[in-house]
Amino acid sequence: MGAQSHRSDPRILGRRMLQRDHHVLAGLLRPGLSVLDIGCGTGAITSGIAEAVGPEGRVIGVDRDEGHLRLAREEHAALTNLRFEHGDATELRYRSEFDIVTAARTLQWIAQPERAVLGMKQAAKPGGILVVLDYSHSRNGWEPEPRTNLVVFIGHFWRGGRRTSGITKWRTICPHRFGTQER
Repeated sequence: MGAQSHRSDPRILGRRMLQRDHHVLAGLLRPGLSVLDIGCGTGAITSGIAEAVGPEGRVIGVDRDEGHLRLAREEHAALTNLRFEHGDATELRYRSEFDIVTAARTLQWIAQPERAVLGMKQAAKPGGILVVLDYSHSRNGWEPEPRTNLVVFIGHFWRGGRRTSGITKWRTICPHRFGTQER
């Protein structure tokens, strides 16, 4: 497992909802799709994904926090098309299995986000879709200045990390404030 130190509050994770908190993904989901959710936490959004793809679909949520996974398994046990697995976003072993691979508010906490994106790309079927929801730290102002390791991460991710992962085109969707950008 990678050496990640961040741990999200399960009470906050448990309040998230697919339609409200990951609406771009919600608009892409159809019955029968297979979806991999990286950094699924307590499974609140992941369970919404499972409901959207229906019993003929398949959803796997991956998280590195066993405590969050325990809560997810207990809370969402009734969804038979949903499974939660322990794993690290930078060490994914799936190959060409999923119609959609997603991560919400996850990459910002990973020391090597390019490894996570490459693993997500490999997990997607040919023609599959990667959907990443994260904060645009490049547009934030900092007062006081952030710690050096955060500055290094932001610089790497926003200037070059995406290129090293093999992703050559992406969309940033934030219609409320910044509009949509394609590169």
